[in-house]
Amino acid sequence: MITGRLCIGFPPIQTLQPTESLLRGDLNNAIGFSFSGCNHETLPIMILQVDEPYGNRRRLIILRRCTLMEVANLVIVDDTSPAIKYDSSWRLYNNEGATLGQTGGALYNTLHGTKSHTKFTFTYNGTLGSLFVVGTTRTGSPSSWNCTVDKKSIPNFQPKEPANHFKMCGTTASPGVKGNHTLQFEVNPLGGEQIFFDYILYTPEPESGPEDLVFDSNNTQLQYSQHWVSTSLGHVTSTAGEKLEFDFKGYSLTWFGFLEGNAAGNASATYSLDGVDPITFIVDTNKQSALTDLVFFQTPTLDLANHHLEVVFQGSSDGIPLSLNRIVVQNDTFGIRLTPTPLNTIGSRMGATLSTTSATHGEPIATSSVNSETPKPALSTTSGIHGESTPSKPTPSVNIQTHKPALNSNSGIIAGIIIGLVAVSICTAILIRRRMRRRINDSRPEPFQHTPTAVEQQSSIRRPRKWAERTTFIFRSNLGSSTETASGPPNRRRPPRLLLHQDSGVRVPQPDEESEIIEVPPTYGSLEGK
Repeated sequence: MITGRLCIGFPPIQTLQPTESLLRGDLNNAIGFSFSGCNHETLPIMILQVDEPYGNRRRLIILRRCTLMEVANLVIVDDTSPAIKYDSSWRLYNNEGATLGQTGGALYNTLHGTKSHTKFTFTYNGTLGSLFVVGTTRTGSPSSWNCTVDKKSIPNFQPKEPANHFKMCGTTASPGVKGNHTLQFEVNPLGGEQIFFDYILYTPEPESGPEDLVFDSNNTQLQYSQHWVSTSLGHVTSTAGEKLEFDFKGYSLTWFGFLEGNAAGNASATYSLDGVDPITFIVDTNKQSALTDLVFFQTPTLDLANHHLEVVFQGSSDGIPLSLNRIVVQNDTFGIRLTPTPLNTIGSRMGATLSTTSATHGEPIATSSVNSETPKPALSTTSGIHGESTPSKPTPSVNIQTHKPALNSNSGIIAGIIIGLVAVSICTAILIRRRMRRRINDSRPEPFQHTPTAVEQQSSIRRPRKWAERTTFIFRSNLGSSTETASGPPNRRRPPRLLLHQDSGVRVPQPDEESEIIEVPPTYGSLEGK
């Protein structure tokens, strides 16, 4: 075995000329051989093949193998990760995607905050010393917090202005001690001030478990075409047709760029995954100036596998360049659901898909207790991961919210609403029509039918009640002499008196004004009886 510095993203094999000891077949003396590569660390590599003698020499064919963890710059652990163990008094705040000062929204739009003296712990497998705790400061005034790793203090930093993505404590000391370590973050807010924690950054050990991985713009896995320029904030290009290619393993990817200067306008570019049709995204600087940590696009969720990204700059008539600060690969497994963001211009928030979030942004809104394992919403991470101990340069997360609507789902909803409205209208019309018919039938007079009977039976003769009641009501309403209302017939009524026609010609006395008169046919005696 020999050792060397490794990288991937280049041709898979490299031919090396061996030393004299290798010519004699003494491979043990090859230890210490190295070539330039990935993470500035010397790593073991395997000799895959020793060719047959070439003259008096042999060639070594060596495969350069680096895992994703070995070539990623840092790992991001969000505040919603179940690996973080919170004490009491911490609260989870959702919908934290808005900028603060000149810095972008919180990572995945979530924060944990507290106004009490409390702490959390986090155990990780990484390099002691390469670690940052990142949070949000809303006042810019000094606060009290303390960070320790394995019970040893690491530097704390104090804010100068309100900001997201502020490095509250951490160190880049190297070389460090690899292995399992425990971070403790203790806070003691002053004067009722609330302290917010966002995420942790650390350098992982090779072959660590799946995490969200950060690849800064200088990472050797990123393959730039000719006319990209390195700046203090990342890489930029102003030449149309310039490309960037990146091979990664994960299920999603986020591109973070930045804006510089006061130029106003827009630029366009495309990205494609695994050779499928490219998707256009727009960089619009009209409402932004000198900002970093801007989400230019978020890919859809893919299979957890190896993928190939290609980004092509389409140019800008306004001279706006395409920039890259970092790429974050989503590679963890505890419930993240991302909203893809192509097409829309920068300036709107990415759609967050936390299962419990729906609040309108403003002041932080507590939505759950600290130990809930809440899925992460869409991404918004920090710039300047390798910055100094002072706060990283303002980095608003100008997130592209461009997830395409689910047309089939929306069409079904609209059709269902229309059908429901039509059904309600039809039912209403039927009920109204039936009610009108009933009113008409009730007001229609019923024919009077009478069969002559003996006088003794005349007192029992009555008209149908419904018609009699309605006739009385209408008659009295027209006269205006009654105080009755349309609620129905009078409660009390004198019985009607009968006017009988007899062959004697004698009539019964005249009725009073309050009596009803019901006329019946006269009764006649039999001619034979005379």
